Amino acid sequence: MAKFHPPENFDFMRPAGWPEWRERFDRYRKASKLHKEDEDVQVSTLIYALGKEADKIFKTFTFTNAADANKYEPVLQKFNDHFVPRTNTLHERAKFYNRHQKVGESVE
Repeated sequence: MAKFHPPENFDFMRPAGWPEWRERFDRYRKASKLHKEDEDVQVSTLIYALGKEADKIFKTFTFTNAADANKYEPVLQKFNDHFVPRTNTLHERAKFYNRHQKVGESVE
C-alpha cells in the first residue's frame, strides 16, 4: 500500500490559498483513508497538517456543542469561516452605485 504525506503546511501569510490547501487535504484524506478513522483523529491530523499557527487559531474557536470540537466537519467549517472573508453586501452595493465617470471615459 502506498504511503501518502499530508500537504505542506498552510501559508498563514496567504489566507487566500485556503480553498486550494483544503482541496489538497481532502484528497490526502481520501487517499490515505483518513476519512475512515475516528473523527478526533481526523481533526488532529487537520490541525497538525495546517501547522503550528493552527493550534492557536483552533483554541479561539467556540462551539455551541462542546463535542463538535472533536468532529471533522464542524472544525473544518470553523477554519473555512476563519480564512474565507464574508462579503459585505451593503458595502459592495454602495461601491457599485458610487461609480463616477472619469474625464475622457466613454459611457460604455
